[in-house]
Amino acid sequence: MIGIRFKIRYISDEIRMEMKRLFCLAFLVSIGLADGADIFDQPVLDQSFISPFNHGADINSAFPDVAQTFTAGMSGTLAAVSVDIAFIGYGSMPLEIQIRSVIAGTPTATVLGDIVLPTGTVTLSQQIWFPQVIPITAGSQYAIVAGYTGTAPPASQYVWYGAGGADYYPGGSEAYSFNGTTWVTSFPYDGHFQTFVVPVPESSATRLLLLLGLPALALTVKSQKFKRAGH
Repeated sequence: MIGIRFKIRYISDEIRMEMKRLFCLAFLVSIGLADGADIFDQPVLDQSFISPFNHGADINSAFPDVAQTFTAGMSGTLAAVSVDIAFIGYGSMPLEIQIRSVIAGTPTATVLGDIVLPTGTVTLSQQIWFPQVIPITAGSQYAIVAGYTGTAPPASQYVWYGAGGADYYPGGSEAYSFNGTTWVTSFPYDGHFQTFVVPVPESSATRLLLLLGLPALALTVKSQKFKRAGH
């Protein structure tokens, strides 16, 4: 019982601090000094395929562009992606990451956002942020396109790690291109990736109601925990 009561006191202190923070934030929102962006406008993980691993798609002079299509799970702004792409070789081979629209399961020539990264391996733990505002719609397909810029050095290439042999990610598929415009899907193969989306924001009034309601919810949770503890 001592251990349980200590844990409940610790949780209640944590909730008390959170209530104070939310009350202050709600007050600032109510007088126009804040808009609640710090808790409502942060990117959240939307789509993700990170395991298993049994496949690698080469990005080299023969296949200069490789893509992974995905289906957006929420509407909002695509802020960042992560991919599992390794650089193998020597010299300089900058990696370009694009977001493109998709028609009939393959990327189009319409580039919604792009960024060029220095030569090197890019892991799933790294979020690649786009300088452009990329609106996406839940249920629509988009493509993450990876390709190198310039001329590939001899014996150098990128490899996009992923998996195949089963439809591990039903919302899309790997695709490759010989020229950047004509694409061939590589079903049932997928490259590892994640997408991070800023959801469509609530109205200011809705945000204020949520902010005012969160402390009350926290207080209710706190009260229930103390009732169970016999206080």
